[in-house]
Amino acid sequence: MAKKRLGSAGIVACILIGLGVFLVVVAIMLPTYTKGKALKTPLDLHVETVATGKGAVLDASSLVAGAPEVAHDVELEAIRNVTVQDPSNEDVITLQAGQRLLRMDKPAPKSDAPTARDPRLINASVDKVTLDRVTSMPVNNPDSPNGVWTDAGGQMDPVPRDGLQYKFPFNVEKKSYPYFDLTSRTTHPIDFAGEEEIDGLKVYHFTQDIAPVDLAKTVGGTSDKLTIPAKALGVTGEGDVEVHRFYTNQRDLYVDPVTGVIVKGREVINQYFAQGADDDARITALSVSPETGLTFDQDTVDYQLEQARNGQDDIQLVTFTIPLIAGIVGAIALLAGLILGFLRAGLPGRRDDDRYDPPTEQIPTY
Repeated sequence: MAKKRLGSAGIVACILIGLGVFLVVVAIMLPTYTKGKALKTPLDLHVETVATGKGAVLDASSLVAGAPEVAHDVELEAIRNVTVQDPSNEDVITLQAGQRLLRMDKPAPKSDAPTARDPRLINASVDKVTLDRVTSMPVNNPDSPNGVWTDAGGQMDPVPRDGLQYKFPFNVEKKSYPYFDLTSRTTHPIDFAGEEEIDGLKVYHFTQDIAPVDLAKTVGGTSDKLTIPAKALGVTGEGDVEVHRFYTNQRDLYVDPVTGVIVKGREVINQYFAQGADDDARITALSVSPETGLTFDQDTVDYQLEQARNGQDDIQLVTFTIPLIAGIVGAIALLAGLILGFLRAGLPGRRDDDRYDPPTEQIPTY
């Protein structure tokens, strides 16, 4: 009987079956593997946010002179530029955020030199923090301690922290989170307030109310505790009195629940000098109007929306779309291989003995 061979059809069937099994396994395993890769803050992050509003601003020099002058209905602009620094790796990302608060009723500096004084500047800082790339919570890193630069000398003030700040975790939950406030250097709960929609994107609304904080105690900057004439504060008596800077804030954040991107932010900041937090005798240092707040401008909201949608698309691609395509192609290949194998083998029940085997003739030998 002639020796049976696999043949080209059999080879193709085996290849299709093997490929189909491989792709089906990939479709099953890929979401588990890629989810851990996709749900991480990207290392090429570079974000600039601009928030605008109106408020009252104190002329600091007038306070020291004993005749405080407060300008009202001043246009305000808060600019924050966030970049990635070392150390950043597979697990952590270090962010550096330069922040400036400007009063737009003053002229811009005449020079672009870094040392040029900006008459519009109310305050500025540079913050550096290392975060977990999944949870967005700060991590202790001896190679890059979390800290803030606020003085012209460039000295970093180490600032430990234990709350979210520039981003929420992936898969945001409807609950309260600890949120770090850079101005007061304190952590307070930020509470889930409901679902909303911004330009067709579902967002979670979080709110945070910060009761008066004595910045002289939590920050201890040179401008947080002053000695001024009693008459400047409006209290009776001769001589000088010591006042502290107090700070409150009402913060609203609108967060993409998939990526944790903060799509929109709004803050109503109030800073004042007083002898006690609840004293009626006080001098306004900065008071943002509740009607405007310091709110992300439209360009910032549009950019953050784009970042959130791009992040959602990337996650969808590697955790759903690619596995789905691999599963469909794998199933088709597997089915095609099985059909081709059955066709090659013949109809069900057909035996090899029934196949035609041409007779052979024995060649005589002499």
